[in-house]
Amino acid sequence: PMAPISTYPPVVEDLAFEVTEEVTARRLEKAIRDAGGDLLVAVELFDIYRGDPIPVGSKSMAYRLTYQSTDRSLSEKEVTKLRQRIIRTVENVVSAKLRG
Repeated sequence: PMAPISTYPPVVEDLAFEVTEEVTARRLEKAIRDAGGDLLVAVELFDIYRGDPIPVGSKSMAYRLTYQSTDRSLSEKEVTKLRQRIIRTVENVVSAKLRG
């Protein structure tokens, strides 16, 4: 079944995580999706960066996240809680560090 099309505005934000080379894009994306739940409607990897100031053996992976509800506009508070849950989960699951 197709997901219902939402008439409520999406919230889009970019988060970049520093991870070791062993962490695959698929594994990191799964951790993001698991934490984001139903309100996280899209996860797009748009940049992988290696080099200064990222330590050798690590890389930065940047994702564009889209949050959206089918029944309401998301509040800033809801988005903040989602973001914090995603960051905490990714830190725990793949030992990632959020990049400022």
